[in-house]
Amino acid sequence: MKNQQHSINLQIIGFMVASLAVVILLVWLMNTLFLGSFYLSYKTSSMEDAFHTLNGAAEDGLLYEDSYSDQIQKLCSNENLSLMIIASDGTVIMQSQNESRAMMEQLFDLMLERQDGNAQLIKSTDVYTIQKKADDRTGDDFLTLWGTLADGNLILLRSAMQSMTDAAALSNRLLLYIGVLSLCFGVVLSIVVARHITRPVHQMTELSQRMTELDFDAKYVPRQRPNELDLLGLRMNEMSDTLEATIRDLKQANTELTRDIGIRDENERMRREFISNVSHELKTPLALIRGYAEGLSEGVFEDEESRAFYLDVIVDETEKMDRMVRQLLSLNRLEYGEGQVKLERFNLAELVASVVQAHQILLDEQQIAVAFPDAKKAVPVWADPVLSEQVVDNYLSNAIHYAAGEKRIDLRFEEKDGKIRFSVFNTGEPVREDALPHLWEKFYKADEARTREYGGSGIGLSIVRAVADGLHTDCGVVNYENGVAFWFDFDK
Repeated sequence: MKNQQHSINLQIIGFMVASLAVVILLVWLMNTLFLGSFYLSYKTSSMEDAFHTLNGAAEDGLLYEDSYSDQIQKLCSNENLSLMIIASDGTVIMQSQNESRAMMEQLFDLMLERQDGNAQLIKSTDVYTIQKKADDRTGDDFLTLWGTLADGNLILLRSAMQSMTDAAALSNRLLLYIGVLSLCFGVVLSIVVARHITRPVHQMTELSQRMTELDFDAKYVPRQRPNELDLLGLRMNEMSDTLEATIRDLKQANTELTRDIGIRDENERMRREFISNVSHELKTPLALIRGYAEGLSEGVFEDEESRAFYLDVIVDETEKMDRMVRQLLSLNRLEYGEGQVKLERFNLAELVASVVQAHQILLDEQQIAVAFPDAKKAVPVWADPVLSEQVVDNYLSNAIHYAAGEKRIDLRFEEKDGKIRFSVFNTGEPVREDALPHLWEKFYKADEARTREYGGSGIGLSIVRAVADGLHTDCGVVNYENGVAFWFDFDK
């Protein structure tokens, strides 16, 4: 990723620097190759203009007047020209520099065509000739124009070419300096421009990378003056939001599908388990009822006492079946969410005391002592009173039937993690460790013989667990050396 980013920056920087270098090189080459020709053409044209100006003044009779001398000096100064006008008798009429002898000799040489191989003809007309020639004394090149004015006098105009050569050399040197500075400035400018141009590209590249990793928190931030790249970045933001929403919907649909499949499988498992357990649980009492009913119908015992015993057994087994069926129906409603949970604010201590009172006869028969120190206190909780009574009833019934040793039951309240924890402790044998995880399963009996002895169905603790799930709370069991305690948390 970073290498690609650097590659884009380097390509842009390299392109801009190379373009600038090519432009500078072309300017330098054009200056080197064509400046001399351009300057020669320019000087030739300016020298022709000067000749026509002076020739026009000669025609008008103004050339030799004192009032015209200032214009001649200005013309020579502006165009860097040396001027000499000679009469037909060889008399110097006008000159701009104190080189009359040298210029006169040069004029005669030109007129008499005494030229060496260094002379170069530039232009020739009926009235003047322009040549480029080296001065015999100094060796410097001069551009000269000689000809005849309208009044018949000879004229010689001369301009040094050395200034042009010096100017070209100075121009090339200046171009070299400017080129180096321009390249340095171009590098800095290209870096800035490259970063400015590629920043949205880099940002969108990073954004796309994070999108491939399903990270949709990253968003493109447009610049203050957005362009097409910023518009593309905003479209990527929209695509990211759409993709995130689509994936979220797909995950939600997948979760719901998984949950539905799980519920279906669990329902099927529970159905099979329910049928199996109910069949198993009903088999024994139905067999007893049938056996004793057949005995009565066949008149096995004729005395009233035996018949009464048979009838008591039938009624007892019928009550057990009725109690189990009612518990199964209650558990079924809790597990399948049938029936709305009604939360109320009530005194839990008062509810527990009423349940204890309802079991008092059985407690007296079993000679079990109950310790409930908080019976008179106000313990307000938020819960469903009906479901809460089922929890207390199941815990107390379980404690009564398993109480042994000292035969003591302790009912207590404890504030824990912002909740009221209600616990029921009974003395006796602790629950086997291997049985603890299964206590809340339907029809599970840690002690089959003893459970059958008091008519337990193994559903009571399953109802407690279902109530805890319905109230969104928790329940549990703790073993002690001298007994076991079951607890349930209520919201304050």
